Amino acid sequence: TGLFDEPREGRPLKLSREDEEFIRSQIGEEPRNVKKILALLQDKRGKQVSEWTVKRALKKANLRWKRVRKSLKS
Repeated sequence: TGLFDEPREGRPLKLSREDEEFIRSQIGEEPRNVKKILALLQDKRGKQVSEWTVKRALKKANLRWKRVRKSLKS
C-alpha cells in the first residue's frame, strides 16, 4: 500500500514555475538561441530538458518562437 499515490491527471511537470520564470528572464537576454538557454538551465538549475520543452514553456507564457531566416529572398 505504500507504493500507491493519490489519483492525479497526467504526469508531473518537468519544469516548476521558478524554472519557467528563469527561462522567461533568459529569453530576454538571448532571444534567438534556445540552446544557450538549455545550457544555462542545466548549469544553474540542474534541469535537463529538451528544446521542445523550453519552447512549450515560452508558448505557455504567450511568447512565440520563430526560426531566423539566414538568407534574403531575391
